[in-house]
Amino acid sequence: MKLACTYGNEIVALISAVAEKKGEVKAYFLNNLQPISKRKNKIDSIFATIHLQENRLERETVEDILNFQAIAAPKHMILQVKRAMQVYDMLSSYNPFSQQSFRIASRDLH
Repeated sequence: MKLACTYGNEIVALISAVAEKKGEVKAYFLNNLQPISKRKNKIDSIFATIHLQENRLERETVEDILNFQAIAAPKHMILQVKRAMQVYDMLSSYNPFSQQSFRIASRDLH
């Protein structure tokens, strides 16, 4: 296949430099997420996890539990939230390609 035009060494070097800078900018923003967005992601993940276990606490209630505030809810529901929080905090220790690791995480949730 013949190209309609050819690129010189200077153009290729400039395109490469732009792509490299774009990667640096993207990496900077990924590594410097705001603590608020990390916290919100944690709350949303735990909220979704407990709903899969048929725990129907409100999102605000889950947030209150994570902030160690006293709430009026059944003890077993609060325990589910706390277990989900522990598993979430240990995510980096689990191997996503291991069935054994999946079993351990599942056991820790229950």
